Amino acid sequence: MLYHILPKVRTVSNCTIQSIPKTGKFLSLVTVQSTTKRMKNQIDINNDGSNVYATLHVKANPIGIILLMTLVAIIFAFFAALAWSAVEDAPVYIFPLLIIGALLAAFPGRYLIWNLAGKEHLIVNTKTISYHYNYGLFKTHMKTMGFHRLALGFEPEQSDKGHKKGNLIFYNYREDTGLPEVIHATTVLLEKEKIEELDSEIRRLFEKEYIETSPFMDFSLN
Repeated sequence: MLYHILPKVRTVSNCTIQSIPKTGKFLSLVTVQSTTKRMKNQIDINNDGSNVYATLHVKANPIGIILLMTLVAIIFAFFAALAWSAVEDAPVYIFPLLIIGALLAAFPGRYLIWNLAGKEHLIVNTKTISYHYNYGLFKTHMKTMGFHRLALGFEPEQSDKGHKKGNLIFYNYREDTGLPEVIHATTVLLEKEKIEELDSEIRRLFEKEYIETSPFMDFSLN
């Protein structure tokens, strides 16, 4: 196995790197800290022995959703009023005004849909990471990337009464240089405890592969 684990927990700058047993192409990282209000995003995790499937559910603050709805409504109403006023005076501007209004409302509109029904889907195995986003009304295409040595990082963004919530970061340690590179970062903030549950399930995949492929596992001392 192409695998290396740091021998003990150590701190580099403001990042704490937590080592795990030497069982596969995987190591675990825990990083950074910050403080703000908690949210209630959720994660569903399943392991079929070959892949770990994780679905991250967005549970946005109702106040934020109301503000987004208000912003989208104001943009549409403003440009609709401009287009209506141009019906008699300058009908040639009606279509451009509607296009501009739709474009300006597209970003907050998409963000609104994401906060109402957004889900992020992850599939991880010992060779690749795949992910796509489900907005409820539409889905993005699945993206898949391979890695040489995998590491997971937790980057806290929010905290309340000791409960940290942040992003899950996937690192690949390049075969040619041995240096880490970020290959994926989740967009749904999760509590550290939930990240650790996912970390544990991914570990199991690598441990299972190591046991199945190790030449030293085929004999017994009894």
